[in-house]
Amino acid sequence: MIASLNGYTTGGWTKIARQFEGAGADAIELNVYFLATQLEDTSAAVEARYIELVRSVAGEVKIPVAVKVAPYFSAMANMAQRLTQAGASGLVLFNRFMQPDIELDELEVVPHLVLSTPTNCGWRCAGLRSCAAACGRAWLPLGGPTPQRTS
Repeated sequence: MIASLNGYTTGGWTKIARQFEGAGADAIELNVYFLATQLEDTSAAVEARYIELVRSVAGEVKIPVAVKVAPYFSAMANMAQRLTQAGASGLVLFNRFMQPDIELDELEVVPHLVLSTPTNCGWRCAGLRSCAAACGRAWLPLGGPTPQRTS
């Protein structure tokens, strides 16, 4: 079982990660999203927050830690390397965020959920009942030969 964790403070992430491990999780997925909203926030500072988070959680547990990342890093290969150096056992590519629409006539937020389609998928979906069977989240062991599918 892979426990997916989202948090706000470093202490909260590590506390819950230890609880997941104690409850028998085989691995932890850090579902990370930092929203840079201040003018002083730089890309380097956001990346440093990711690295410190991974280092903190991986240092607290003995089970593998994967990082679910967004596709928005300008140098993804470098970031992947830095995440693994900080203790990530794998990366989950890529996190998709809810992006609601705003109905201007009514001034209301309208949910807009776009799920994965076969065109988003690197897997060959032919012959499967649904693309989700092949396109579910993939645990990608870094340096390993092939991905393993998880749900």
